[in-house]
Amino acid sequence: MTQSKQPKLNLASIAFLLAAIILVTITWLALRNPDNLADSGYVAGQAVELSVKNPTPAPELTGITDWINSNPLTLESLKGKVVLIDFWTYSCINCIRTLPYITQWDQTYREDGLVIIGVHAPEFAFEHKIENVQEAVEKYDIQYPVALDNDFSTWRAYNNRYWPAKYFIDATGKLRHTHFGEGDYSESEAVIRQLLEESGATLDAPIVATGDEASPTISAQTPETYLGSARQDDFANSSELVANLPSHYQIDESLRSNEWTLGGDWFITDEYVESAGEDSALRLNFNAKNVYLVMGSDSPLSVTVRLNGELLTPELGSDEDVGENGIAIVSDFRLYRLVNLPVFSENQLLELTVPAGVQLNAFTFASK
Repeated sequence: MTQSKQPKLNLASIAFLLAAIILVTITWLALRNPDNLADSGYVAGQAVELSVKNPTPAPELTGITDWINSNPLTLESLKGKVVLIDFWTYSCINCIRTLPYITQWDQTYREDGLVIIGVHAPEFAFEHKIENVQEAVEKYDIQYPVALDNDFSTWRAYNNRYWPAKYFIDATGKLRHTHFGEGDYSESEAVIRQLLEESGATLDAPIVATGDEASPTISAQTPETYLGSARQDDFANSSELVANLPSHYQIDESLRSNEWTLGGDWFITDEYVESAGEDSALRLNFNAKNVYLVMGSDSPLSVTVRLNGELLTPELGSDEDVGENGIAIVSDFRLYRLVNLPVFSENQLLELTVPAGVQLNAFTFASK
């Protein structure tokens, strides 16, 4: 009897096998992370695997206090249309970065049966005011309906937890797909097209979304930093904190990475810090390329911005809301773009000289 021989693997075969195993493992790990979907191999024109496996009727819009760009709408009245609900708030940098894509989808697919509803759920008190939201709607050229969910009624109906968050509803009124955060724009557009085609629409326009990536971060990047006492972190003066009363603070001269400190007279609430003196100061030791600050005042006031002890000018990395003289004129309550460095940088010392009456809510950052 001739005994069959087991095939032997030569070195080249072993190397090929190991490479294949590594490739499969990397792909599986990437697919497990929602942030990596934009790089998961999705090709424009392919059908998208929708995230809702057992579709049910989408929760109705509820508790909306005001509408912009529209009379009041209901999902029931929109059956026959494909609906995209976008939860956003106008001072959120992540939301702001998604708006060019959403406004483009509105322009491209409205005539094909797409209805976009921006459900504005406010993070800060000033975002409850319709005039502030209206100003942001005009600034970002939003033409689609915007619903003010000031009491978070619709937010709770969807059990939502994120800004921004997108919910895709088909023409029968069922929730079919969700996406949270930035990125995956061509995939989201493909979902829109897929649901429109299901409803009978014939699409002539090509996919318009480009730049699928969410705004990249580096692990050392300073996290979002809230200044009000309710969500305060890395506050070097925490032992001195006096809530809801004007108090004097001493600048900490030895800030560690991500820490911030106050100097002079300040009024600290659960949501913001407000300067109570003409030369009050805030310093922040940050790691980032870009620095944004949500702030505002009831009348135009000048905030002086310094980086590493020097007035922040375009040559040193100022962003669009800081003038050539290192001054940011603060009036509207919104997100201000302060720093735009050439590259990600660590242990940069940002100092603001803040006149009385300016309220500061939160810093956010970007890496690239």
